[in-house]
Parts: sequence; structure tokens; C-alpha cells
Amino acid sequence: MRGLSRAALGLAAFMAVAFGLGYALEFVWMNWFWFTPWSALMGAAVMYSPFIASLAAYALQGVKPLRALRLCGIRWGRAWLIALGPAIPLALYGIGLGLCALAGFALLNPVIALIHRSPMVYELYRALHSAQLVLATFIGICIAAGMTVNTLAALGEETGWRGYLLNTLAPRLGLVPAALVIGVVWGLWHAPLILVMGYNYPEHPDIVGLSMFIAFTTGLSLALSAARVLSESVVPCAMAHGTLNALAGLMLLSVVGDSLYTIPVGAAGAGAAWIIGAALTVLAVRRVRKMGLERVLGISSLKPSEQPQEPR
Repeated sequence: MRGLSRAALGLAAFMAVAFGLGYALEFVWMNWFWFTPWSALMGAAVMYSPFIASLAAYALQGVKPLRALRLCGIRWGRAWLIALGPAIPLALYGIGLGLCALAGFALLNPVIALIHRSPMVYELYRALHSAQLVLATFIGICIAAGMTVNTLAALGEETGWRGYLLNTLAPRLGLVPAALVIGVVWGLWHAPLILVMGYNYPEHPDIVGLSMFIAFTTGLSLALSAARVLSESVVPCAMAHGTLNALAGLMLLSVVGDSLYTIPVGAAGAGAAWIIGAALTVLAVRRVRKMGLERVLGISSLKPSEQPQEPR
């Protein structure tokens, strides 16, 4: 019972800090930094509230900070699967475009829209003489940014969602139910931004927009949780998260339509996330059956008092 109590206390602390600190920072961001040059930096600070929550939760379970970081997945793991980082958002982009086309939405090369908005894009287009080459260049830049500076920002969230929270819930619920629960939590964590600022859904700053975002985050949580299991590291998850954030603008400009239905986070984006999540989950479940859940998550070294307890 003592182990169960400490794990429960840690989980309660995680949720309190992740949401309490996260919502407080989001309030500050929305009211004082949203339309300033500091907005991106403030957004990155918000993303680190799950990271702080993870350290606090593990501290209550008697885990030292450096060990807590390793438990949260900050390690190389199966380093060759770092390719999952860019692969997941690129697949979401491609599948999402296909779903949009099937739904009858008009598709565009986003460079065409950017040429009329940015002198830099216009000059690059004149130099390359091809909108396709400019788009490929921008995708490459987005991948580079997504796997470097954006990864550093995304680690703040991923150490919480696919680190501590997956470690805590998966041994009790199973990998797939845990990933789905985390997806709902992840979506609700963004609630103030969506309901107040129309974040991602400028036409729907309401429960409809929030519900669609939760549909998206549950599908993406399946994909990223599977990536954590397959790679035995949270780094590819952060790279996927960061690359998706970098590509989001291009995705949005690639389809003519309401953001509630298109990509990256509308119905087409959610559908693509679920397709990718389902495919990766099949591979992840096979690996769990072969290697064991605690081993692939890297939590088999937890002491009995630190270990999440399965229901009896």
C-alpha cells in the first residue's frame, strides 16, 4: 500500500502542477505576451510546466532529479529510431492532404500564398523558378528547426505526457488505454488557449474547437506513445512534436477550408493522426509483448516504493 500511496501522491502532484502552473502561464501569455515579440518564448515556457510537474511527482516518490530525467525518457534508447521524429509529422501532412482531397477540399502549394506575403519567399521563388523547389526547401527548414530548437521546447511537454504520465498509467491501464487517457489530458491542458484565444481554431473558440483538438491529440498520443515504446526514448516524441509545430503553418496554407475540418488539427489531421497511431501501436504492442512494458519504458529499475502498482 505504501508504494501505491506514493505513486498516487505523485500522480496527483503531477496533475496539480502541470495544470495549475500551465494554466497560470497560459493566462500570463494570453494577457501580456500574445501579440509581442516574446510570444514564442513565453509559449516555450508554458510547454515546460509538464516537465516541472514530472520532477515534482518523482521527487514525492523518492526519485532523484537526474534519475527522474532518465525515467522520463531522456536517453538515446534505440537511437536509429530517431527517424520517427520527422517521419510522423510528414506522414500526417501527406495522409492529411489525401483525406482533404477525398473530402473535396481544394489543395494548394502554400508557397503561392506566401509569395504574396513575404518578400523573402518571393525572392527565393525568383531564384529557384519553381514553387515545388521552394516548398521542398521550406519543408527541409521546418524539419531542421523541428529536430533542434523546437525539440528543446517540445521536450518540456513530452517528458510529462510520454514520460512520467505514460510511465505511471501504462502499467495500470495498458499501453493503448493509457495513451488515449493522456491524449485527453493533453488536449484539456490547451483548453484556455482554445476557448479564449481561438488557438488553432480561430473560427471556433468554443467547445467545438476544444473537442476537435482532443480528437486530434488522442490520435497523436497513440502515435507518440508508440514511438516512445519503439525507440525506448522520449527524444523522437519531442522531435515529432517539434517538427509538427514547425510544419503547422505550411499545412494550414495547403488546404482551402475551415481549420475545424482540414489540417493540421482539424478532422483531416485527426484522421491522419489516428491512422498513424493505429499503425505504430500495432508495432509497439508487439514489442511490449516481446520485451515487457516496464523494460521498454525504462521503469523496471524503480524501487518497489517508487513503482506504479497494478490493480489487484
